[in-house]
Amino acid sequence: MAWPEQPEKVQNQENIKFYVTAENITADGAEWLIVTFVTCKGGRCAFRYVLSKERGWAVLLNAEGTGPRTTPLGEMLHAEWRWPEWGWLDLQAKSQGKETIARWLGADEKAENCWSALDAWMREDAEKRLEARRKANGEIEDGDEYLCPEELPEGIEDYIRRTVLPEDATLLYKKGGVRGLCYICGHEVRAAPGQKFRKGDQVKCPHCGSAVTAALANGAGFRSDYVENIASISKGTDGKTVFVRLWHLRRDYTAKWENIPGQLQEITRWAIRGNKVAKWEHEHKFSWGMACYRERLRNWEKVNTVTEILDCTYYFYLPSDWRSVFAGTGLRYCEAEQYLSQEKTRTTGTLNPIRFLLDWARYPAIELFWKAGYRELVNGKLRSHCYTKEAKGSINWRRKSIGSAVQFPKRYLKLIPPEEWSLTKAGYIVDMITELGEPSDKNAQTILQRGISAECVKDAAQHASLTKVLNYLKRWDQFMFKDYISECLKLKLDLNDRAVLFPKNLQSAHERTSAMVEYENNPKQWDDFVKRVKKLKKYAWNMGGLMIRAAEYPTELKVEGAALRHCVARYAKDMANGKTSIFFVRRTAEPDKPYFTLEYKNGTVAQCRTNRNVSYESFPEVKAFVEAWCEWLGKSFRNGLAAGVTAA
Repeated sequence: MAWPEQPEKVQNQENIKFYVTAENITADGAEWLIVTFVTCKGGRCAFRYVLSKERGWAVLLNAEGTGPRTTPLGEMLHAEWRWPEWGWLDLQAKSQGKETIARWLGADEKAENCWSALDAWMREDAEKRLEARRKANGEIEDGDEYLCPEELPEGIEDYIRRTVLPEDATLLYKKGGVRGLCYICGHEVRAAPGQKFRKGDQVKCPHCGSAVTAALANGAGFRSDYVENIASISKGTDGKTVFVRLWHLRRDYTAKWENIPGQLQEITRWAIRGNKVAKWEHEHKFSWGMACYRERLRNWEKVNTVTEILDCTYYFYLPSDWRSVFAGTGLRYCEAEQYLSQEKTRTTGTLNPIRFLLDWARYPAIELFWKAGYRELVNGKLRSHCYTKEAKGSINWRRKSIGSAVQFPKRYLKLIPPEEWSLTKAGYIVDMITELGEPSDKNAQTILQRGISAECVKDAAQHASLTKVLNYLKRWDQFMFKDYISECLKLKLDLNDRAVLFPKNLQSAHERTSAMVEYENNPKQWDDFVKRVKKLKKYAWNMGGLMIRAAEYPTELKVEGAALRHCVARYAKDMANGKTSIFFVRRTAEPDKPYFTLEYKNGTVAQCRTNRNVSYESFPEVKAFVEAWCEWLGKSFRNGLAAGVTAA
């Protein structure tokens, strides 16, 4: 059909935004309804619906035919023109057009209701076609959750008694905090005289002496109502579906555990069929203010958050017949037992067997990398929320071969053993290729072995080869080098000068550039700090292998704080203003190595701390030295020599 050049003139109807025409035709053995929406201002044809009960429907956005799009009328108007929902009054059509739409929709439809009826038909038709596509693709349908058997996996009760309950280190106490029940020994206990149990406190059971956590009976905490969540697997009644099931193990308030099946409350079901996955929940969890609430649902409810696991933590029970459960399904080659046999205390994260099963089914590359020995790469995929964008994008897990899955040259995989690969290292390679191009095999091996980030070397690599930069970083920390190069750029130093780009002593050079940047950022504070230090230099002192001196520059506070992992850097302003005095305690044999940082304020030692804020009082040698220095300083006060310090 030709597109109308101009809309018919709409008189005295300023609120009318679209003029609508409708026509009913027969073509290709089907009856078609063509509804055209023309904007009343400017004469431009906005869009047209072409609908057929036999063929479905489509949307063409303009005369050039950009489309089709299957968007219902109400959503189309709201999305494209900020239309108020159900704002049908702003549409104008001849009564003949409305009757055409109503007749096409059905004999029961009235012309005045044609817009809402047309929108409803579109929505219903779209849902039907979506359902048809889902069936054709083998998608798991709503209602399939009932293919899961209701009986518990064989052996789960014994697993709970043997593994879960002995680890339930909880003491459930009643209001008043005096009486409680220990779930390690099962005895009712009383708090020691003058003491009370308090929520969250780590205490010793008065009866068995076990370390337990106190929880208030009928309180709001998870521990008050539940022991933990338990997950396991069952085979569906259709023989093709594996169900992963998650239960709350509700607390038995007698601690006798005579009916464990009665204490299990199923809250989530995952269905795995082929490479398709679906999830249903029987409980909603939500937060309000500072509290967490749970709502038990009447029926199973299908949700899209497939990989989210309620409460995050759970025990996983793998039945002895797990191979027969997986047989004939998409998990038939899954190595679940090997995954669970990994050390659960890996520093890189804890195990997540549910996610392992879901991803094994959904992503073909998971099985390939796992069986080829790249276990930590797979573990990284399961923890992908904590990785950079480059790391997440370094592997295309949907591919069906390792070579096509890695987003970098496959030969790099041979540079280090499979067990040494991680998602972080893969991310380093992808990032390096993006920023600097494909590195040589030797450089790539160095990057992988030492964990070199492109962010730390890309600026320096603009002035020297990557090989030279990597060779220099064999002696120095890459993050210090990155900061140094960044400061050189701020100060507009010549990085083409090798002495500037690769200083012999990076730490000293970094301290100098930091001082220069600090001075440029706040010259007045810097000058005040230096003036203040001149008054404190005379209080440098040494005794018995230890020495003390004042901090000389604001940047020294940053270096000191970074080395000892405390917050002395934030005292620069107070030091410059004379509100406090900062001194460094060092070994005379290592005068440049941070040891203790001392704050002297109002005539006393306010604090003196070493690595991770540990106080000097735990070090007899340092404590004796500081006390001796204070005594010497006191004599200076009495002789009027300590004016620079008394101002603090």
